Amino acid sequence: MKAGGRDIASDSAAPLPLVSVIIPYYSQGSYIAETIQSVRRQTYPNIELIVIDDGSAEVHAEALRKLEGLVVHRIPNSGPPAARNFGFHQSSGEYLVFLDADDVLTDESIQKNLHMLLANPKAALAFGAVEVIDSHGQTLIKNRVCLPRRNYFLMLLETNPIWSPGAAMVRRTAFKQAEGFRDMRQFQADDYEFYLHLARIGDFCQHDECVLRYRRHSSNMSNDRERLLWATLEGLDRLAAEHQLGLLERLQLWHGRRRWQHEFSDRKGLLAELKSFYFKIATFWNIDALYLLQKLTSRD
Repeated sequence: MKAGGRDIASDSAAPLPLVSVIIPYYSQGSYIAETIQSVRRQTYPNIELIVIDDGSAEVHAEALRKLEGLVVHRIPNSGPPAARNFGFHQSSGEYLVFLDADDVLTDESIQKNLHMLLANPKAALAFGAVEVIDSHGQTLIKNRVCLPRRNYFLMLLETNPIWSPGAAMVRRTAFKQAEGFRDMRQFQADDYEFYLHLARIGDFCQHDECVLRYRRHSSNMSNDRERLLWATLEGLDRLAAEHQLGLLERLQLWHGRRRWQHEFSDRKGLLAELKSFYFKIATFWNIDALYLLQKLTSRD
């Protein structure tokens, strides 16, 4: 994988940046071995693995002790934001990946996202495509990623293009500037709120390669739609209070709140279908036209 004209995985003359993979764990014993193995299987060699047991019951903590060569930091149950922040303070990597304990990295995930950040030095975050799998690892949705945007902060005001934190890589310096994840008990949208603040600090960049297999199962926190909507709108309110937004950003925030409310509604009936069509069309102004042109002209 080349970045800036060199192969970041094989050029022995240049030191390889350290990437810290931080995994908050809470009672996901059915999946954690596969998650850890996906980190150990990476083609990129310079990785620091940090697992935070967020106060799991003893029977669930046993799943971690069965994994050889694994150092686990155990903290009182505090929720994913606090566990991720704790993991950050234990880490040393110049680049960070926050991987959920039930998701699986593809073998070249870290190398691909790191390549994007090295090629885009102003970017705070890079992310790629995601495949959705079920509890048994069977594919539900093939590789998906959004179309590139001209302005990711404006996009984030109305939708979250990053399916799960493990699909992204963050610069350490940008993480510190964004002050990490908001440490709160109502954590259904903590990753989304973090991305909002991060996008005020630096650019986002994306690619089409699959970097994560996101596991969908009955215990996903995203299944609680009412609480997730509440947490999302609360996060937008805190963003507006903390940052001075321009006119276009305030208009997009107003529009985004309504889109989020629509997304979490039942979306039944003709009116709901018309709203869905409107919100889909309304995103096109922010799509990278050059990317679309290149895609169209590259077709046989």
